[in-house]
Amino acid sequence: MTVLKDASLFSELFGSYNFYERTISTFLWRLGLTSDPRDQESPKTQIALTCEATSRLSVVDSLPMNQMLGFGAKYLQDHFSTWARQQGGYTKALADDDDEVDDEVN
Repeated sequence: MTVLKDASLFSELFGSYNFYERTISTFLWRLGLTSDPRDQESPKTQIALTCEATSRLSVVDSLPMNQMLGFGAKYLQDHFSTWARQQGGYTKALADDDDEVDDEVN
């Protein structure tokens, strides 16, 4: 946690996509997930956790928000776009089952 207190070091570490990617992949792995949606039953969970972690990192004062959000978008594209295409796109892949039921009723 000392790294988090040193804003300049924290900013320097997260200045590259490679470090961000390793951090998120390690985060998912430590939670028992992977960054490969084919290895899990619910890629939606992995995507949600990736978005949550990116969101939390984007509010750190020493990091440029647009850069962090850009890293998050690139990570999702690198790791989940194939899965999303197989599901018919992100909109369909991430749709709630309740939404699908509502569409069928209407």
